[in-house]
Amino acid sequence: MKFFRTPTTFMFVALSFCVLSLSGCLTTYDEMLGSGPLTLTKNTEIKFQEYKSRNPMVFAISENGFYSQYLYCPEAKCVPSSNVMYRAIKACEEIAYGQSCKIFAINDTIVWKGFDRPIGENIPTDMSDLKLVKKPIELQKTQEVALKEYNKSLLQNPDLRGGFAISTNGAFGWMTYYKNTRNAEIISAIDAVLICEENAKSTCLLLAKDRLLTYNDLSVDTYFSQRETRLADARADVRTEREIEVEWAKFPGKIHGTVNLNSGKVHIRSDTGLECAGTELRQTSQTTGFWTIKCDDGTVAQGSYRALGPGKGSIGLGIDGEGNELRYVIAPID
Repeated sequence: MKFFRTPTTFMFVALSFCVLSLSGCLTTYDEMLGSGPLTLTKNTEIKFQEYKSRNPMVFAISENGFYSQYLYCPEAKCVPSSNVMYRAIKACEEIAYGQSCKIFAINDTIVWKGFDRPIGENIPTDMSDLKLVKKPIELQKTQEVALKEYNKSLLQNPDLRGGFAISTNGAFGWMTYYKNTRNAEIISAIDAVLICEENAKSTCLLLAKDRLLTYNDLSVDTYFSQRETRLADARADVRTEREIEVEWAKFPGKIHGTVNLNSGKVHIRSDTGLECAGTELRQTSQTTGFWTIKCDDGTVAQGSYRALGPGKGSIGLGIDGEGNELRYVIAPID
């Protein structure tokens, strides 16, 4: 007999007809059977259809109808003993976040007392009703860690189909895997969204189906490569955007501003509110060049600069149209 559990399959042998503890049987056969009102979610219904197609043995469901686990028999005949039932219940409870689980079906017969409605009607055959992430987003750190783990699991287990959902409040992510059998891709996607919403108490969106992102149909790896590019650009901006300090005889005191070493754009502002912007930066060698700056009042200054070495900043000297001298220093990298 086999125990079906996402993402892997385990073997075990039924050793007895009741589960033993130091004081005897933990529970009876009848106590393990479910009873009373029960509403199944669509993902549970889909999973039950999957169960029935696999030489079914025991199917356990949480009492809220949301979580389920099952065992199937890889051989011609297996006996669903009390021990087997107990293991199915415990496997279900491991993923049910505190919900109690009971036996819903033995073999292909529903044994949950009081449940009498059809199962499998209007089960979706595609994911068209799911809410999807439709544009690039920035994940929270915990969500990124989970997405990396999800991607790694699918890469290492090509026989799995998966779904990855995130909550819109940024606090939660959920990954689900199923063996590549009938409806596996649909089941995993629906499971991921619904279980995410159950635990996050928030709307959840499907971010990935298998290893493809929902907003561009590119691989999950793309998210991380694009993120690294954005981070690298941000780091580059930090390194190229430097502070500049200017001493200009036209103005009292020192003037402060910024300069972008890549674009050559300079912006300074005096204490009196006058703003000046660089209009030209012409490099004559790796360490020297010429510059021009123009202010709001029409004042233009020109001069030369000299770099002090990689990451060490530079100094510049010049004069404006009124003959006022100007000197500046660009700060080094911290």
